[in-house]
Amino acid sequence: MKSKKIELDMSPEAIGLRLKTVSELRRATLTLAKSDVARAIRKKNPNNPISKRVALALGEISPGEEVESKI
Repeated sequence: MKSKKIELDMSPEAIGLRLKTVSELRRATLTLAKSDVARAIRKKNPNNPISKRVALALGEISPGEEVESKI
């Protein structure tokens, strides 16, 4: 089976648009992660690896710190 080559627009405008989109998605994701619902989920599941990663990204815990004491 032959694979089809995808052409990627590398013009400055296209790159700028992709960077803007990524920035907006990052901001939206962090806003959702800071919500009360997300905080409650992290508090309910403090030892879940994803909960730990989000808490670390938000600065709620330090690397190697116990999760339950901070959230």
